[in-house]
Amino acid sequence: MDLLTSDAARRAFDLSREPAPLRDRYGRHTHGQCLLLARRLIEAGVRLVCVNWHQDGQNFWDTHENNFSSLKHRLMPPADQGFSALLEDLSQRGLLDETLVVWVGEFGRSPRVSRGNAGREHHPGCYSAVLAGGGVQGGQVYGRSDRLAAYPTADPVSPADLTATVYHALGIPPGATLQDREGRPSALTEGRPLPALFSAFLVGEARAIPPAPEAETVGPTIPAGKWVVTFSNGVVETCEVAQDGMVSVSEPRRSSRGKAEAKDDAVVVPFEDDRVERWTPVGNRFVVEHWFPASAYPAGARVLGIAKRSP
Repeated sequence: MDLLTSDAARRAFDLSREPAPLRDRYGRHTHGQCLLLARRLIEAGVRLVCVNWHQDGQNFWDTHENNFSSLKHRLMPPADQGFSALLEDLSQRGLLDETLVVWVGEFGRSPRVSRGNAGREHHPGCYSAVLAGGGVQGGQVYGRSDRLAAYPTADPVSPADLTATVYHALGIPPGATLQDREGRPSALTEGRPLPALFSAFLVGEARAIPPAPEAETVGPTIPAGKWVVTFSNGVVETCEVAQDGMVSVSEPRRSSRGKAEAKDDAVVVPFEDDRVERWTPVGNRFVVEHWFPASAYPAGARVLGIAKRSP
């Protein structure tokens, strides 16, 4: 009750604190204002926010009849307006890189249109999800269906795979287990994560402090100097890269050293404390992949982060 009645909670739920133009941008409808509230909760430190499509007797997302007109006039306009506003708002506030947004329903719609009422019935065999932020590389489509959108024909993804991918973005190994009160292990998920969604993107930010001389480099890619890496699980790591390729890292709970080694198009750093990092250049930044223990490299679960120089 203290949490629900606190001043912080009241402020987070008070949409009147938002500028009118921003509320208009989200849309003055239930879905848009719910998404705006979701952003306020994330900004207030809430770790998980769920927004369900509302049932107001008029705009419920269920198209057993009048599918095409309902989508065009009642459902997609507020969905498109609110969702685009949410991504834009999170990005402008610097929250999108550390916030994974997952937009998905519980099943798809039959490719066969019902006679007489132009509806589409439940169809669990093939449907879509949208992921943004949280290290996901935008502008890509994963998987493919047949020409009727009835069944997958390439790279099918199960609901369990989706949950495993969410855990992956959070830095939680999908192979982890939880124990019940009797000590019996239970798998966190039976799915497989989709690391391809995160390739060539950095989760968080890494900034150099201060900028090192541009002429000095270590290995094929990493400029010498100090770097700060923020990982998707919230861990912040400070790295100092010496001219001889030695990398020293420090975190709130660890410090270690390792020698940078050129490997393919990246730099791999095996650390003395049984960890491995791989830095891959992307523009003027780096994808930082972190494995623990070292035996998990290169195929095991890892945490992702971003590296870039600070001004």
